[in-house]
Amino acid sequence: MKKSIAQKNISIIITIALALFSGSGPIPASEQYELVAEWGDSGDGDGRLLSPLNLATDSENALYVTDSSLNRIQKFTAEGEFITAWGETGKGDGQFELPWGIAVDKEDNVYVSDVLNDRIQKFTSEGEFITSWSTRLKGGLWRLISMPQGLTVDNDGNVYVDHVSQILPYITLPYPYIQKFNPEGILTGKWSFWNIACALATDSAGNLYAPGLMLGLIYKFTPDGALIDQWSICGSSSEELFLCSAFGIALDGEDNVYVSDYVHYSIKKFTPAGEPITAWKLTHSGGFSSPPQPRGLAVDSEGFVYVVDGTSETIKKYAPLTPSSSPAGPHARERGEG
Repeated sequence: MKKSIAQKNISIIITIALALFSGSGPIPASEQYELVAEWGDSGDGDGRLLSPLNLATDSENALYVTDSSLNRIQKFTAEGEFITAWGETGKGDGQFELPWGIAVDKEDNVYVSDVLNDRIQKFTSEGEFITSWSTRLKGGLWRLISMPQGLTVDNDGNVYVDHVSQILPYITLPYPYIQKFNPEGILTGKWSFWNIACALATDSAGNLYAPGLMLGLIYKFTPDGALIDQWSICGSSSEELFLCSAFGIALDGEDNVYVSDYVHYSIKKFTPAGEPITAWKLTHSGGFSSPPQPRGLAVDSEGFVYVVDGTSETIKKYAPLTPSSSPAGPHARERGEG
């Protein structure tokens, strides 16, 4: 299955940007997680994946994944059993040109950012098309070059999306806005964001978290876009300082923040105020010379952590080994991120 030039372009840019960084630092271990399941494998059949990017969970802990090369969404049980899939290449309703971000609202409707079609699409939990709307800004230089990427839905049904922009053919640069839409898809706000957020997440109060692909910064905004906090996921050692990159993000029921560090192939967990709780490295089950590539992640209502591994093109499921401060909570069942 061949990727389009635009799909290859996005992958190459991320790879080149992150290849500039290397090294690793000490990992705190106040909590421990173990790999308890892994599924996917490379391919185009049901349950197989090609360039998976982001994840979201619903109220039943079913898992949804954006499959960017196959232009489809796949749905699994929490144990990794294939349930259904939908989507194909195209510009029509229910079709995709590089599905990237994914989120689930409290009614279990599924939202997908359709990058090269410059739109958000909304589906039922079984993949039936509901509606869509454009993310293109009206007027000015940026009107035709939206490319929506990171996506999340808050508990009131508001949809947030980050952008990258295509200035020249096959050259992508950061797009300086995060947009906010109401549940009907009407733009209600936008603000500058000079980084790249491959995923977004909201907490129980409606605050927005945006992981910066560059420099590993986490930005916390009010629902209206005021910056209220910021911290780095980089370690304090000379090897890791400023040498990390935040790709995926998810929150649990206590609003603790989980971030995938693409450069150090690890998951890092923080309090809502950005204090480190723990971290752990991804490992391969065998047969790969390249390190894992942690991309999107999700946390279900039972406290299990799911991570996309771009190298093995699988989904890895982790369980806490020690009592967690927040294995689950009421908001974990209401919110999906990606």
